[in-house]
Amino acid sequence: MVRLPTIDRTEERPAVQGKVSLRPLIDRAFEQAEVSLDVFSLTCETLLRHLKNQAERVHAGEIAPQPVRIRMLLPWEKEPLLYPRAKDPDDLRVWERWRDMVQINVNELRELGDGLQHEGVDIDIEIHRIPATPQFKLYVLNETEMLFSPYEVVERQIRVKSSERPVDSLDVLGLGSILSYHRLEDDEESHDSLFFSAWTEWFRSN
Repeated sequence: MVRLPTIDRTEERPAVQGKVSLRPLIDRAFEQAEVSLDVFSLTCETLLRHLKNQAERVHAGEIAPQPVRIRMLLPWEKEPLLYPRAKDPDDLRVWERWRDMVQINVNELRELGDGLQHEGVDIDIEIHRIPATPQFKLYVLNETEMLFSPYEVVERQIRVKSSERPVDSLDVLGLGSILSYHRLEDDEESHDSLFFSAWTEWFRSN
């Protein structure tokens, strides 16, 4: 869900004021002639789900973006993360479950890119792994709109393949979290423009 600012602007708004889903923003981004997405997240699960929707639209002939550029920052796999993890620091099963899930998502993402190329879309997917646990999720759409939200850490039980009993763990809320909406404006000194520029520079530095 996205919480939009209530400040009155004359420019076209991304949607009605209040809470809207992420999908209309990505739908609109892919309706442009050129598409770029910069994404920082824990699993890339949400991005994968929305890109599948766009692939269906391409296949149906509803949209034909050229080119599509996707840059993704994901946590590295060399060491356990702050979350998701078992509360027992010596138990690595929850982290291994996350690692396997991300590998599956990344493979599906690349296969989706191959499918779009077969449909004639000039698409490039660039994935970087960084030595950090994401404290927030970040989406930058077509270098003009941004969605940002901190991850909320929660205690919950997570099931792993190697055990019939769920594992007491620390995890984060992803689906259904509220994101703040920001856009690049003509006024470079406006709050949204400064916020937008700061986080896009952060993304590029990684």
